[in-house]
Amino acid sequence: MKLLFDQNISPKILWLQTGNLRTDEIVNILKFKLNDISNFINNDEYGCFEFSRIQ
Repeated sequence: MKLLFDQNISPKILWLQTGNLRTDEIVNILKFKLNDISNFINNDEYGCFEFSRIQ
């Protein structure tokens, strides 16, 4: 974490509010949100991306 601050890079947080899921279910959620996650990572304006389980 210190290295990020030394280089003026803010940490990015992906906050999954999914409850108790199997790994493959989490992978499916991440795949479904891949474009949104990519946009979030490339946008310096935001530091936390929160999403919940897909029904």
